[in-house]
Amino acid sequence: MGLIIGSKIKQLIKGYPTVSDKYDVEGGINAGPDALEFGAPIYYTGTSGYYTGTYAAGKFAGICLATNVKLVQPYGAGSSATAKTEKGEAFNVCVRGFVAVEVKGTETELKTPGTLVKVGTDGFEVTTVAADAIAKLTGICEDYADGKGLAEIRFNI
Repeated sequence: MGLIIGSKIKQLIKGYPTVSDKYDVEGGINAGPDALEFGAPIYYTGTSGYYTGTYAAGKFAGICLATNVKLVQPYGAGSSATAKTEKGEAFNVCVRGFVAVEVKGTETELKTPGTLVKVGTDGFEVTTVAADAIAKLTGICEDYADGKGLAEIRFNI
């Protein structure tokens, strides 16, 4: 019962696939310099299998997929702390599928199926330029606040 808040169960958790068995995953290692958050865009480096969370135009590789078991560091941290993939750690790279990510845009845009999404310097955001798009929104959006929301995207790179 702890999952029910108000009158419904949450549909989305950042960084988790939303359609079972309908996504492709590859392994990777965080080349740094910063820790990767689940659901964050990741980018190619010059070395195969090594990725970074630092924005690089034209080098989008996929999304840092959440894992079922990952301790918050330091262990026992407050409830606002999130688990991250630290530099040098292995993680799963989602390269195709349906995933819950944080997207910038208006609430109407995020709840409109087919709205285009691109990778910007600060994460995922709505776009009207088809050439820039890497994904489409499915129309499922939760936790909208401050110009962004947790939304389901469908992407294939």
